[in-house]
Amino acid sequence: MSKLTNQPEIITPTNDDPQKPRPLGINDVIAAIFLGVQPTTLRKWRSEGKGPVFYKIGRKVQYTLKDLQDFHAQQMVSR
Repeated sequence: MSKLTNQPEIITPTNDDPQKPRPLGINDVIAAIFLGVQPTTLRKWRSEGKGPVFYKIGRKVQYTLKDLQDFHAQQMVSR
């Protein structure tokens, strides 16, 4: 969350190659909302090696939309 506005922040990583699109870095609060879980659940999953693929840049945890969508699709149960 942004310390000034208390709003979730979306982090866009830098990319040296302007021809290659950059993945959007989504923080754990937005990722949790997308998946319908609490941010603490995502933290627990990360510590247990479960959950969606994530990236750490320094102390910041980030997800890409594609990784969240892929994880969500894998959780669907067919009847």
